[in-house]
Amino acid sequence: LYLDPCDVDFNFHFERDKFGNIYPKAYSESAEYMHKKLKLYLRRYGLIWTLELLHQKWKALKKILSNLDIEDLTLKAEIEDLKKEVANEFMEYFVYLRHEM
Repeated sequence: LYLDPCDVDFNFHFERDKFGNIYPKAYSESAEYMHKKLKLYLRRYGLIWTLELLHQKWKALKKILSNLDIEDLTLKAEIEDLKKEVANEFMEYFVYLRHEM
């Protein structure tokens, strides 16, 4: 009943909620089986997904800042602040994940 990731698009069988938790789609018997057997319901999968999203946002902000050639110091400071917020949130999730595992 395991789905082969080389042959099947998992997006047709699984979905995530806004917190990154994985759920099998109701019509997929294989997804329900894998969800149970592989323990895809564990919170760690949502946390890892959230960390990955935060990391991608941080890298995007870093790239924007490095490519900015503006004299508007206020805008640049706002973007720097956003980058710091993302980094702080990333670290909060990281610490939480370390305690969960």
